[in-house]
Amino acid sequence: MTRMRTLMTSVVTGTVTIAGLAAISPGQAVDLPPYTKAIPASHDFGSQKVGVQSTSFEFLIGNDYGFPIDFTTNAFIGPDATDFKITANSCTSNNFGEFSYCRISVAFTPSSPGPKSATLNVKSQNAPPAPNYYERTMPIPLSGTGVLPQVSVSPNPLDFGGQPVGTDSVEQILTVANTGAVPLEIASSDVTGPDAGEFQIIYDACGGSTLPVAGTCEVWYTFWPTSAGTKSAQVDVVSDAEGSPHIVPISATGTVPEVAADPTVTFADQEVGSTSSAKTITVSNTGGAPLEVFDTSLSGTDSNSFAITSQTCTAATVPAGGTCEVNLTFTPSTAGPKSADLTVVSDAANSPNLSIAVQGAGISSPPPVSPGAGGDPTATALQQQTSPQSSALPARIKRKGLTVIVPAAAATNAGQPISATVKATPKRTPKGTKTHKVIRKKSGKVAIRTYGYKKLRVEVSLSAPATTGYAPYAVRATYVKGKRR
Repeated sequence: MTRMRTLMTSVVTGTVTIAGLAAISPGQAVDLPPYTKAIPASHDFGSQKVGVQSTSFEFLIGNDYGFPIDFTTNAFIGPDATDFKITANSCTSNNFGEFSYCRISVAFTPSSPGPKSATLNVKSQNAPPAPNYYERTMPIPLSGTGVLPQVSVSPNPLDFGGQPVGTDSVEQILTVANTGAVPLEIASSDVTGPDAGEFQIIYDACGGSTLPVAGTCEVWYTFWPTSAGTKSAQVDVVSDAEGSPHIVPISATGTVPEVAADPTVTFADQEVGSTSSAKTITVSNTGGAPLEVFDTSLSGTDSNSFAITSQTCTAATVPAGGTCEVNLTFTPSTAGPKSADLTVVSDAANSPNLSIAVQGAGISSPPPVSPGAGGDPTATALQQQTSPQSSALPARIKRKGLTVIVPAAAATNAGQPISATVKATPKRTPKGTKTHKVIRKKSGKVAIRTYGYKKLRVEVSLSAPATTGYAPYAVRATYVKGKRR
């Protein structure tokens, strides 16, 4: 009892030192009698994933008083007290021996992102039979930071470009990275959207995995378009990261081959029994996928008057934007207009059987020109004037639309200007509407615009005056229902 009174006196005056009191280490939290301390004095849990409990941290609580003490209560206070909890506690006994130690373990479970703080108050008092009781509270500061996982996905968008319909693309690799300070849990990275069924996952190292800080994983996708056109789809990366799901748009287009060529090829008038120079027909792949050409052939009433002399199309694969060529010649066996069709068979989506009209006219050899005046046999025979291919009469006149009869500045091989006379009947239909209109330009161009009357008859005459060494030029043609007779 004398010793306790002495202790009480020393507490009041602050001048008496208790023999046997353990030394106070720097950083220890120490209260007034009955002396308790915590080792360490505080703790920062650092960054902790929101909603996930940290590993428990253990504090060593000591009784540095020379007499037993009783532990009363342990409580958390502060703005984030509910984010901390005691997971183990051996500091609960009464009459806890002098100079003894017990342990309290604390865990941190942040409820939201951001810095958190609280204080663990450890309360105790001197044990009986002390005449006076002194209850003291030892505060242990606690802190930590709640963080959410962060994710980065690349590339964005996932670009497949154009892919031929019915073929499998090269795989595109999506990389998912943990850019945060805590582990990242990935649930899935599936393709969604109206055209999701045209994309496949062929390798997935991300779904159901947990990425450590700075870790990455990959998902491989392929594209198998079932139809042409732009596809609408996206990758949804579902994880526990802030902002989940993270959307990666997909850029992809199903492509098909398409074929194109000039619809009509016209040869110049050719003498019967002679062969023209070759004309080159260019066949183009205007689509986005390779074009397979299976066959090229001539057909029609006068197909024997035309011939394929060489070509690079049959059995060829023409890349997107590429071309192939067919070379034709014209050898009329009789006089008169000739026509045929060149058919290009391919896998083109727009025209698998492309038909190109081929036309020309056979003409008889010109009769020999009589000698000069007076029947002088030594006089030089005059040459026959001809028109170049660009000035040749058309094989057909459109039933409805504009047909050029003579182009601008048309001239013969002798350089003489070609003039045209166009006569069409009837001028009006039985209902009184116009059947045609002849159009003449200052450039010499002559054309006829027709309005759809199927019984229209058109007579055309081309002429050019004689010149030195050349006889006059004259060509006539009649068109019934648009066809040259």
